[in-house]
Amino acid sequence: MLVNRMEKADPTAGCTYFPIEGKYLIFTNSNILKNPNLTGPPEVLTNVFHKNKQDALIEAIEILEKRSQ
Repeated sequence: MLVNRMEKADPTAGCTYFPIEGKYLIFTNSNILKNPNLTGPPEVLTNVFHKNKQDALIEAIEILEKRSQ
């Protein structure tokens, strides 16, 4: 449900897991499967790693929904 809400706020957003760190990070301009017309490199949304995916998604949703208003 959180992933869908994040993607609704920004269809190019994606959550990436980094196994060495054991943490999650949110990127924008990264979901090429949903938007094959993307150009340029992915961009880090906040540069804050989260220990769990839920916290990363909640932070992203708060930021992206404010941007889309």
